[in-house]
Amino acid sequence: MGKIFVFFLLIFFVFGKASGQSKPDILHSKIANSKRDTNRINLLEDLGLYYRNLPDRQKWIFDSSLVYFNKALILSKELNFRDKEMKAHSLLSGAYFRKMDPQSGRSHGIMVIEYYRQIKDLKQQAIYTDQFASVDIPLILTTQFRRNVTSDSASN
Repeated sequence: MGKIFVFFLLIFFVFGKASGQSKPDILHSKIANSKRDTNRINLLEDLGLYYRNLPDRQKWIFDSSLVYFNKALILSKELNFRDKEMKAHSLLSGAYFRKMDPQSGRSHGIMVIEYYRQIKDLKQQAIYTDQFASVDIPLILTTQFRRNVTSDSASN
């Protein structure tokens, strides 16, 4: 039983490594071969999330996530998929907040909340308002704390 498990485990690693494709490579390939529909939007979102969630927080990684979220937003608008458009705005909002660009983050977040308010979807409006507040309020407090520390150290 143990030998069989080791055999299958070995085959899994050999064939898994033999393909040599990383997650972004696979997603790029799927995007290139997909039709311009919700599937492509989902793949663009997935690729944006991959870059946004990488542990190395370098500028180009955030910029990569923003590129794919913006592509998802553009395609959603072209295909008139309003819910996907709002999801793209939400993803952009989160990415901008993580990039420490609260003005852009708020801009996209407010678009989402306002859309759901206009169509009277109180549940989605509440979800996004709560999501937005959970990111925006701590960021405001952190920014104010940094300003206070900076001004205190400058006055000493």
